[in-house]
Amino acid sequence: MSQAGHDQTGDSRNDLYAVRRRYFSGRTLEPKRWFDNANRLMLVLNLIEPNVQEYWRIFNKDEGSSEKTPEYDCHLIFLMLSGYVIENLCKGFLVKKLTIEERSAVEQGKYPSGLATHNIPALVKRTGLETTEIEENLLSRIYAAVVLAGALSGAKGG
Repeated sequence: MSQAGHDQTGDSRNDLYAVRRRYFSGRTLEPKRWFDNANRLMLVLNLIEPNVQEYWRIFNKDEGSSEKTPEYDCHLIFLMLSGYVIENLCKGFLVKKLTIEERSAVEQGKYPSGLATHNIPALVKRTGLETTEIEENLLSRIYAAVVLAGALSGAKGG
């Protein structure tokens, strides 16, 4: 690299930043990308689900049972990933509602503040989807799992 910030092809670092901004805005503004992320997370949930079912099957047995729970219980991670699925679905819907100014900011590399959250109940509410009290309670529990599992992942390694 020369002092002027150009590589051997004559492209400047600004070109790299422009490519990164296009990549970022394309991924952020395209609803299909969000929905694809949700589908990938669902694939992982399908892999974890048998462990969660086995854990609760054993947990709910009589106290006298000698059957041991699985070495790794995955129910918190399952709830966290479920939250990410809901989050991605909501954000895929909400990016279609961004204002021209918000879309322009994304194209400049700024993440929309309205999407910069893991608050599952708030995201669902912003989509306009009606929820029952039971569903709101579940969404709150899933949100708590997202926050808790995220905090614990740094402390315990997952």
